[in-house]
Amino acid sequence: MENINRSYLIAVLGGKGGVGKSLFSTNLAISFLLDTKRPVLLVDADPDTCGDQGIILGLKAKRTVADVAKFTGKITPAILKEFLASHSTGLSYIPFVDKMSDYNSITPNDVKRVFEGAMENFNYTIV
Repeated sequence: MENINRSYLIAVLGGKGGVGKSLFSTNLAISFLLDTKRPVLLVDADPDTCGDQGIILGLKAKRTVADVAKFTGKITPAILKEFLASHSTGLSYIPFVDKMSDYNSITPNDVKRVFEGAMENFNYTIV
């Protein structure tokens, strides 16, 4: 990971389950990575199927965004790296939660702090 000057946060949304959000966002993240050769983070935040992107990528997440939110210090590249899973392409991945009950423990300020840290370390954050 490296300090970057410009960062984009891209949210992929769908009107209902089963329309292909997970597959599309995974492919979008890998496409950005391969095309730009810049750091990309994929965040699986679908409350109904959180973890599907890990299955698509064949990755077992180390931790979740909920875990990062509990960290009280500055979210540096070294700290963030400890929370992320890495795909063979170089894509970084983290699910938002590993169980639905964890959604209730995360505040909007937690989410803001985590994504600000991510955007300091990745050119593209795909959610």
